[in-house]
Amino acid sequence: MITVSDSTPLIHFGTIKRLDLLRSMYGRIFIKEAVHREVVTEGIALGKMDAFLVEKAIDDWIEVVNPKGYAGEICSRYRIYTSVRRNRSCLHENWMPICS
Repeated sequence: MITVSDSTPLIHFGTIKRLDLLRSMYGRIFIKEAVHREVVTEGIALGKMDAFLVEKAIDDWIEVVNPKGYAGEICSRYRIYTSVRRNRSCLHENWMPICS
């Protein structure tokens, strides 16, 4: 199963050093560049251990993606919250089912 994650689960599971639970539950995880920036880039700058653990998992079972298309325009029109929009656009562009 492939899933798209925002920063919260990565930070929390990384903090308790249990990213392995996410991997065992979902297999491969996609994250947007904005999530990578928040969790890894900013986290490493702050010296957060979870940031280093997530960075290690990238290109192994976490993949950073940058979807393209009209999802942002549609979400703006219907006022879908930004983090939801980012994940939904990622799901849509990769032809994955969306669960609400």
